[in-house]
Amino acid sequence: MKNKNLTIGFILIFLGIIWLLDNLNILNFSIWNVFFDLWPVILIILGLNLIFRNNKIIIIAWILFIIFAIFYGFYSENSTSYELENQNIVLEKEDFIANGILELKLSAGNFNIKPTKDELLNAYITDPNIYYKSNLDRNSKTAQIEFKQKNHKKIVTNRGYRYNFNLNEDVNWNINIDIGAVDGTLDLKNINFQDLEIDAGAGDINILLGEKLKDSKIDIDMGAGNLDIAIPKNLGVKIRFDGGVKHSNLNDLGLIHKNNYYISPNYDNADKKIYITVDIGAGNLNIKY
Repeated sequence: MKNKNLTIGFILIFLGIIWLLDNLNILNFSIWNVFFDLWPVILIILGLNLIFRNNKIIIIAWILFIIFAIFYGFYSENSTSYELENQNIVLEKEDFIANGILELKLSAGNFNIKPTKDELLNAYITDPNIYYKSNLDRNSKTAQIEFKQKNHKKIVTNRGYRYNFNLNEDVNWNINIDIGAVDGTLDLKNINFQDLEIDAGAGDINILLGEKLKDSKIDIDMGAGNLDIAIPKNLGVKIRFDGGVKHSNLNDLGLIHKNNYYISPNYDNADKKIYITVDIGAGNLNIKY
């Protein structure tokens, strides 16, 4: 009976705290949305109550749940998720945004990235099965943006969809691309990124790097295809190339071959460096200076 009263008491306390904060205009999210999203957690706590019948465990569980519910409410209020209603998507640049995380899980098609000075992101997508969500976090000064295909699967044939993304060149980006058969160009000459990951089924990818990079990393995994990477000469370069078929021009560039790595002579003394790992099942790697 004690545990039952304790559980009912904490439920009332939780509801009272949430409604009080809402009435004081401290909360800027929907109480009911939080409740409907998190009600399975309440069932878990009730289950703990029946199993352990330990007041300390139940008290800690309810306190943690109240704290989590409040933080979840703030997060969900700042996070938006949309199905694409048209082919053009524009996210405006907020002054506090310094970092961007772009997650792309797409079907096969033509894929391109270019810089923009105006918006945070400007995209053109013809794939009708894409939805996106975004979250702008003032504390970390970070924009988290995801474009994802419903029931995402890698497609080995190009479906002709177009995926064009213009990224703000004043933001420091981390970019993760998961796509099927792809043909396209990543014009990153004026885009500053820390990490770029590409997981592609097959295709032809052209990557253009610029001089805004500093200690950046690129990790590319392709089933089959051709990969061209243009690199400014002043960048220190370290490349690891793996795969079943190793056709590349790395031996013709004057790079130092050491322990499975190809290293530019200026790597140790360069102020700006790029570390590239490439794994192609069957295909070609061509580096251009």
